[in-house]
Amino acid sequence: MNQEVLRFRSSPGVFDLIGSHGTHDEGYRFTFSGDLNQMAQQKAFLQDNFFEVGQCGVYPAVKDQETYNRAIKAIWENRIEGWWNYEDKLIALQACTHEEFRAALKISCERGKRERA
Repeated sequence: MNQEVLRFRSSPGVFDLIGSHGTHDEGYRFTFSGDLNQMAQQKAFLQDNFFEVGQCGVYPAVKDQETYNRAIKAIWENRIEGWWNYEDKLIALQACTHEEFRAALKISCERGKRERA
């Protein structure tokens, strides 16, 4: 009998996000973006850096726009997984230019290709 074993790797906190799909912490409405791994890494990073992060369904969230803006800038500056999900917002906040964002994205993609090779 031929059996295949499926293996996957997930970031700490992914199963917490999945388990929280019905959770809506009071007042948390500015949600973060990405796949479950990316959002788990973003949430952990933000909490480690003293941001108050709650849940809005499966999405990590903060309570106000100012905190959200500071958070996505910190995600960008530290290149936390999923930073590329915030291109338009980062440019609007003048955290980077379109050219700076594209250059960082190119570097990230090239790094990813090398790591998979």
